Amino acid sequence: IAWNSRWQPIQIGYGSARSSPHRVSEIFGASATAAVYRFDALARAAVDPEEVFDTALHTYYDDVDLAIRLRSAGYRALFVPSALASHAGGASTPEASEWRAVQLHSNRLLVVARLLGRSFWLRLPVILRPDLAELVRAIGLRQGARVRGVLKGWWRAACGMPRFSHWRQPLVPIHEVVRLGQDVASGPGDS
Repeated sequence: IAWNSRWQPIQIGYGSARSSPHRVSEIFGASATAAVYRFDALARAAVDPEEVFDTALHTYYDDVDLAIRLRSAGYRALFVPSALASHAGGASTPEASEWRAVQLHSNRLLVVARLLGRSFWLRLPVILRPDLAELVRAIGLRQGARVRGVLKGWWRAACGMPRFSHWRQPLVPIHEVVRLGQDVASGPGDS
């Protein structure tokens, strides 16, 4: 997982036969679809002793949230290109599903709020820009389910903000996020 300049987590190498970089390198975090974790790291970063993934997120971005908590606890993630994995991402939910759009749009905002702390509010216009573009595109294409999903996602995020947002420093320093690939070109792997 890396971050693009719009504060969207992206899966490095998604959709390519050969991911890059071509050497073992440090990255922000690992997608849970293809990761090996240390037990002690998961125990230390768990939401509570019974919960590694935050169930408030249900699905979509729950692994990004875990990556944030692991990095905040002092752990690193490595990209190992020789360890290949295949995952049919999104195969369980139709792309045009209203439910999927709600989850994607709410969970990204909640996870980014948890990551950025008080600086989330200053970056909110940049964070919302891709959501607004998707909303306008969905309106133009008369995709009612997607339009409703984006709007309901924003509402769900607003309702969840008290649990995820905080007024402290970012959980991971901004320069660390940038160092680990915020400027990676976005593509079809945008989560």
